[in-house]
Amino acid sequence: MMGEQGLFTWRLEKGFVWAVMLALTALAGCSGSIRVLEQAERRPYDWESHAMHPQAVWHQFQKDSLRLFVELPLAELLFTRNDATEPFRYSARVEVALQPRLADGRFAGTPRYSSWDLTDTAATDQSEVRVHFDVALDGGDDPVHFWSATWVLTDLHRDVQTGGEEIVTSAPGSRSHAVLAVNPETGQPLYGKSAVTGSIVRMLVPEGGRWELSFLDPELKLPAPPYVRRKTNSPVFSDSLGVAIEITRAVSEAAPEAGPAFLISGANYSDWAYLQWNVAAGPQRAMDNTSGMREVLVGRAAHFPEVRDVDEMIATARYIATRKEFNVLDKAAHPKLALDEFWLACDSDLDDARALIRTYYRRVHEANAYFSGLRDGWMTDRGLVHILFGPPGRVRRSRDMETWIYGDETNVNAIIFQFRSRDRGDAFNVFELDRSVAYRAPWDARVKNWRNGRISTD
Repeated sequence: MMGEQGLFTWRLEKGFVWAVMLALTALAGCSGSIRVLEQAERRPYDWESHAMHPQAVWHQFQKDSLRLFVELPLAELLFTRNDATEPFRYSARVEVALQPRLADGRFAGTPRYSSWDLTDTAATDQSEVRVHFDVALDGGDDPVHFWSATWVLTDLHRDVQTGGEEIVTSAPGSRSHAVLAVNPETGQPLYGKSAVTGSIVRMLVPEGGRWELSFLDPELKLPAPPYVRRKTNSPVFSDSLGVAIEITRAVSEAAPEAGPAFLISGANYSDWAYLQWNVAAGPQRAMDNTSGMREVLVGRAAHFPEVRDVDEMIATARYIATRKEFNVLDKAAHPKLALDEFWLACDSDLDDARALIRTYYRRVHEANAYFSGLRDGWMTDRGLVHILFGPPGRVRRSRDMETWIYGDETNVNAIIFQFRSRDRGDAFNVFELDRSVAYRAPWDARVKNWRNGRISTD
């Protein structure tokens, strides 16, 4: 086990924090397949309600082990000290649970729990905590090829937690996390499957194979309103349109200048190679035609998931603008001035208009951060509802469904949206809304409230 940040200890525990057990319970079958999130998680898509915003990615570095990379802004951790003679330190813990599963989805064996403690003082040349850990994939005597991999990060000074869960497979020809996309300038993994358009990406891959690169043109296609039943297909890569991409270099033969950019000190890369290409705008897929391994990245602006450019702000305002208003904005000779006039028409009071703008584009940022896949998050069904209605007050989750509840669920006036997972092939993070004509009245009322400036802040 390795850590790259501060004083580092490792320990294996029989017990585990309640958050991980709840996450595993969510996958435990019919009796526990749906859970109501605890109070701290009832607004999972409200960015400002979460004290920490870590990023994590799994890499199956060897067939029998997983490597977890975690990155967290240093400023999001609480620094304390016992007395004036000591330096300020943070204290954090990363915990992992691996639940073996059979190919049919049944659990196989006992979960494996690991925990690592991290502590360090503030560093003037450092803005993030960056760590990685190795955990063994040991299925015992059972033919295990799948694991529910859950991780939790805790700020021990505040007892604040956050985390995530993924399904990992090492089935023959299906190592779902066997490739790792890396930013060669920082040497860090590309989190969230996003890369900066125009940058160079390196992808660590098992040595050998025949790799090809496929691209999809970025498309600006908005989802239908919640009351319109119109099928929306996710973009799909064509297996016949790829361009051959040669393995740039076996890692063992990498040039000295390439090493620090993506190699981890002390790791054995004898069976690895890497690909390299310039990131285009939109989705792109690297695929090994020999094994079927693949990885999808999406080229996006450097400031993503935030919305900063006036063209982006105009595009995302489409949900509350009429067709005529949007055409005026889209063709305006002075787009910034036209956008200002649009928002001032919603609320003539300058301070109120600014608050309205902040609320709207904060929700766009949240939609991009939480719901992005091949499409930007604001262009998805969950993004559509999130921007107009705000973070749901209550969420229920199962393996393939999310239920968003606005208001008291026992009240007839509550608004309830159901989203079903539709991940297929290379599409990821896709949840489609169960549309109904019953949403017409609340949708029209919410758009009217936006247009009249009657939206409260989140």
